[in-house]
Amino acid sequence: MNAVDELHHGQERICELIRVLSTLSREESLIGTRTYFELLKRLASEVEHQFTLEEMNIYSRMLVHEDARVKATASRFLSGEREIKRLFGDYAAKWCQQHAARQDTAAFVRDTESMFRLLLDRMKNADRDLYPVAAQAAHSPGMAAGY
Repeated sequence: MNAVDELHHGQERICELIRVLSTLSREESLIGTRTYFELLKRLASEVEHQFTLEEMNIYSRMLVHEDARVKATASRFLSGEREIKRLFGDYAAKWCQQHAARQDTAAFVRDTESMFRLLLDRMKNADRDLYPVAAQAAHSPGMAAGY
């Protein structure tokens, strides 16, 4: 399996967790459960793993590519990744404790849905704009092999 395929599989795992957590979020009595927060922590781990794979397998190669468009795409997504990490860190600090979510479930659900939308949008954009450029650049001069 090449790096882009592996990244697609990672996105599938993240989307599945988001769908499950979104469904659970509709039932207030499930929000504060241990299972809910175990799944939320698993999502955070999957997102971090996905970003690590992108950094190792895509950005490191794209940022040294001869084509300025390839470099710019990598730079743009890397910048966006840093912002998502910051926002996710803020979200986790505020909400990734069972008692915090129970104290204000409406705000928790609102912030969680917003975070999920951000992650889903980012993955859609990576599918549309990042991964195709990475795959194309891997087969062009100026790119190290490995995709």
